[in-house]
Amino acid sequence: MRAILPRPIEHEINGNAAPHARNSRDALDDLEIAAAVRERGDTGALGDDVALGDYVVTTASIRDEGTTRSYVRPEFPAASDYRVTAALVAAAIERKATYHAGVTLSVDGFYPVNKVLGEDGALLPMSHKGYQQSFMNNVMLDAKAAGAKNIEMESSTILTLASLFGLRAGCICTVSDRCPWPGPGQDSIALDQNIDGAIDIAIAAALQLAP
Repeated sequence: MRAILPRPIEHEINGNAAPHARNSRDALDDLEIAAAVRERGDTGALGDDVALGDYVVTTASIRDEGTTRSYVRPEFPAASDYRVTAALVAAAIERKATYHAGVTLSVDGFYPVNKVLGEDGALLPMSHKGYQQSFMNNVMLDAKAAGAKNIEMESSTILTLASLFGLRAGCICTVSDRCPWPGPGQDSIALDQNIDGAIDIAIAAALQLAP
């Protein structure tokens, strides 16, 4: 869903991973949108301090996806615009929402990278028929050890392309589950309510950014 405000600001909800996020980003460029506030939807918590129902404001993303490599070398950072980040944080504080600002792990294939938490802390594959490759096994845990707050599938593409094309972008997500996955997280009603809260924060931030 996309809602273009009267000023050149956009609030976008996107949940179809990096390639679709790239299409959205290119569309914003064609529209000459000056800034985008991204409300991605649900996300998995990596940080031990991040609880179900909390919000994560992305300050930068780990580019563990292939789409942005079509545009720029992997060393290029996927960083949120500081003004968009500040607006999201201010809107969350104003609403007394529990939020965390930090780095996000952004991936292409959620199931190969994510794991199910088994007995005695064992990490079990989440992919079909238990498929896995050795390089997949520690991606999520390495990101957590480096301080990443959450895992999702779009932010790095939005942030990288916005930076390349001279636009401002930021991201806020609602925590629906923990990763590795210990079992079902929030029920659908609670999740919908928390996503509505993130949308409210994102729109308020976009209005703050309007010239």
